[in-house]
Amino acid sequence: MMQEHTVSVKKYILICVGIFLLLSLVGLNSNKVPYLIQFIFLLTTTYFIGKKFGRDHRRLPLSRERHWFAFGNMLFQILFIGVSLAMVVLFLNGIGESGKFEGILNLVDRFESGFRWPLLFAVIISMVLEYMMFYFAFGWGAKKQLKKLQKIAGESNIQI
Repeated sequence: MMQEHTVSVKKYILICVGIFLLLSLVGLNSNKVPYLIQFIFLLTTTYFIGKKFGRDHRRLPLSRERHWFAFGNMLFQILFIGVSLAMVVLFLNGIGESGKFEGILNLVDRFESGFRWPLLFAVIISMVLEYMMFYFAFGWGAKKQLKKLQKIAGESNIQI
């Protein structure tokens, strides 16, 4: 029985993270750009990173490689959002007259006032959809690239 060889997907995660950070600096990842456009752009980026994987390794990514790719990108985005939220709370709201961080207290009050369950539901649904997007687009891009490579190899009688 042949053992499957797993490749580190750190390189592809870093490419995706780099593009995400670049978009954040440019402003595409802001409230001014609709979320649907951001999602489509991230989906397209993931697709092309999957194509790069297919070109580099000349095979489809294994299921665990796709899981690691999706998990790594989700983890980065959670950390990025957490740091961004902390910066907004600390720098925009600052310390109030009471000496406490009033921005944090306002968020806690909203979270305890019944706003918690719809917000939690929306966050979980969006995380599941984003994970699936990373997982499937990465594999889909690699699959398209392999079909293209097989077509080229078939025309020129070269093995891939």
